[in-house]
Amino acid sequence: MNLKEAFRYQNFLEGILDAASRSIYSSEHCLAVKREHLRNAVNPEAENENEIVKVDEFFSNDDVLKFIEYAITQKTALTEAIGATKRGLSFDLDAAIATNKYRQKACSAIRMMLTRSVPSKRVERGSGFKFNVEGNQTTYYYDIEVTKEAAYDIDAAKKKLKEFIAESDKVSANIDFVMVNAQVDYVPPFDVNDGFEDVMNEFLNKETAA
Repeated sequence: MNLKEAFRYQNFLEGILDAASRSIYSSEHCLAVKREHLRNAVNPEAENENEIVKVDEFFSNDDVLKFIEYAITQKTALTEAIGATKRGLSFDLDAAIATNKYRQKACSAIRMMLTRSVPSKRVERGSGFKFNVEGNQTTYYYDIEVTKEAAYDIDAAKKKLKEFIAESDKVSANIDFVMVNAQVDYVPPFDVNDGFEDVMNEFLNKETAA
């Protein structure tokens, strides 16, 4: 499988392990409930009855625990295989992905900055107080010219945006190439599209056959 498929399978194994964990801590899967009907104590003619409370069919915790142990070994093997493939690349894949995310965030921030830097000019109304010739305080009004201009070098910002985009595209192309072409030495034991029930049944069938 290639790196892209390997990362997808990692997520698949994590999801299956999560489902297995939820199964074993379900209260219905942890406890077998028995109800003893003590009819004879109050009615000598009646017989006591033991009732086992039935729940929907499920995989026993003993079997699921075996599967969890197996799935963890598979997750470890896959992670180690991915690590070996990464070490064979000409660049640090994790660093490239992380850095490119920040580079793309920077591009988004610069675009927002540029859209909010539109010059404008408007007139607001201000007021003040003064004394007239009769000595009375009166209000007077005046215009306030409000001018908004960019507080940074717009051309330099646009240039930097183009540089970030070009570098981001270049790095993304390299990442996409290795994700598809770099091979991981791992054979998946289950179909990546299977659910927990399918995987458990296949695992138990293999256990029985062994």
